[in-house]
Amino acid sequence: MNLLRVAPIGRGMFKEDLHYFTSEDIPLGAIVSVPVRSKTISALVLEVTDVSDEKTAIKSYPYAIKKIDSIKSKDFLLPEFMELAHELKNYYVGTLGSTISQLVPDYILDKSGSLAVKKKEAKDRTERKPSRWEGPLALQGTDEERLSFYKSRIREGFARRMSVFLCLPTIRDIERFVEQLERGISEYTIPLHGKLSKKELLANWKQAQESKHPVLIVGTGQYLSIPREDIGTILVDKESSPAYKTLSRPYIDYRHVAERYAQKKNAMFVVGDVVLRTETVYKKEAGKCHPSSKINYHVLSRARTHVVDMKEYKDKKPFVVLSNEAKEEIQKTLEKQGNVFVFSHRKGLSTSTVCDDCGTTQLCQECHSPLVLYKKEDETVYACHKCSAYYASDRLCSSCGGWRLTALGIGINKVEDALKKQFPKTKIFIIDSDTITSHKKGKEIVEKFLKTPGSICLGTEMAFFYLHQPVDTAIVASIDSFFSLPDFRVKERALNILMRVKTLAKNHLYLQTRNNQWPLFEYVRSGNLVNFYRDEIEERNTLKYPPISTLIKVTLLGEYEVILQTLKELRRHVRPAHAHAYPAFTKKVRGKDQAHLLIKLKKEEWPNEVLLKKLKSLPPEFRVMVDPGDLL
Repeated sequence: MNLLRVAPIGRGMFKEDLHYFTSEDIPLGAIVSVPVRSKTISALVLEVTDVSDEKTAIKSYPYAIKKIDSIKSKDFLLPEFMELAHELKNYYVGTLGSTISQLVPDYILDKSGSLAVKKKEAKDRTERKPSRWEGPLALQGTDEERLSFYKSRIREGFARRMSVFLCLPTIRDIERFVEQLERGISEYTIPLHGKLSKKELLANWKQAQESKHPVLIVGTGQYLSIPREDIGTILVDKESSPAYKTLSRPYIDYRHVAERYAQKKNAMFVVGDVVLRTETVYKKEAGKCHPSSKINYHVLSRARTHVVDMKEYKDKKPFVVLSNEAKEEIQKTLEKQGNVFVFSHRKGLSTSTVCDDCGTTQLCQECHSPLVLYKKEDETVYACHKCSAYYASDRLCSSCGGWRLTALGIGINKVEDALKKQFPKTKIFIIDSDTITSHKKGKEIVEKFLKTPGSICLGTEMAFFYLHQPVDTAIVASIDSFFSLPDFRVKERALNILMRVKTLAKNHLYLQTRNNQWPLFEYVRSGNLVNFYRDEIEERNTLKYPPISTLIKVTLLGEYEVILQTLKELRRHVRPAHAHAYPAFTKKVRGKDQAHLLIKLKKEEWPNEVLLKKLKSLPPEFRVMVDPGDLL
């Protein structure tokens, strides 16, 4: 009889290991099914010992030892991937089981028995070569430039009998990329993502795992776990997307996973985007990127960029959405039967609401996020984009009970109303999450827009998934509300959006803003990004933000005074690391107050055993995020 020590796999699993017994011989690394409370879950075998040697230890366990339910797979994940999982569990302050649950889709784990890696003969087994890691190959350029580079790398990989994994942040990105492939690549391309049916996912996984010909696997980060030994190149595109971070514990960043996995496999690792993250450029300037990196700091565009100062219209009634300059350029373009793209950063009619009597910003009762005036079918309502709560438009001020509430800022509905009023006979196509209910519908709307001379496309960031063909004129109605977001990466994200809009414009780009003196708009106008990265790195160095340091955010919910005091006490236990406790920007979550503790460490100081042990010992109500996407 054998005693097994296993790592339970699943989200919310706070136990590092559990013990079970079995009469079967099970190898280390096997996936087994075990009973936990009233359900059965998957678990990874960490240790196998004879029961007779562990009698004393068994008596000390605080629970009865149960028998395993079944063996799912004796050989499923590659050794280098298991090494990575052990490394990541410490970096992201999780258990091995919870980490694997973020790295392998649930359905694939459930079917791991039919997907086991076939043992290779010694002569056929690919030996792990000594490391020749030269760092990530950074690629900054337009969508077309990056696509051309990726195709070249894929063909080169196939010629060397090596497979390629292209990691993308969203399913829409995957669908878009697969459509652009051509003969010689498309027939060996296998998509892996959560939108596939279980049957399709299983079939694609098997094909990707067993194909004798090298393949191109296009998937989200969770599918990097596929046990294919011949992957020689890992590509990560749109690397600045926040969608690479998981939304549940442990909060893993798939960009980091891809880079570390490529290093362990001695694979070529490429990261690309229109505007790369400051972290990547910092690596490049420090000599830590591949020598073949191609960062174009001067974005070439035929479009002339005009920055329009909207403060000139601040006293005009009614509120001015489109400047005279923008309206004149749109009119000229439409008269020539050209096409216009108008970008709006936010959904709704406005971006916030304040009381004219007491000046209070109206907040959601559930999560205390700003309320947005929103057009919903034939009525207007106040909506919270954080928790999706809705409130009647005739509500009174939450502070003084006054009825004089004023909607501020520019949302896509307000821009739509202004365009219809100014250009009543012009066909306007809308692209946002309310109108685009499927990938097919998004493609259809863009195709109709491009085939309709003298038309306007109005869209949020969702338009970038579908609109790739240049238009005559582009207008940014407003992006000022973007800078109110509590995120130290906000300038980088805003620059990414504005440069994407600029690459879509053939002749003219108009940027409307009430902050025309901000250096960011000059970077966009000139297309020179050298100064942007220099200033951004200097500012982050002063504040000790990434890439200069590693940040760890600990979040706690409860009664405000109690949780803030608890976090301040925790701060004393993490010294000598610099730490600061403060209230959250979104003050309430599910009716509870929220506060954070921010820990700043030098890059080389994390992970360290002392702090890791302390963070892992915290009760489940403490939420720990390493390299958080935002701080407030």
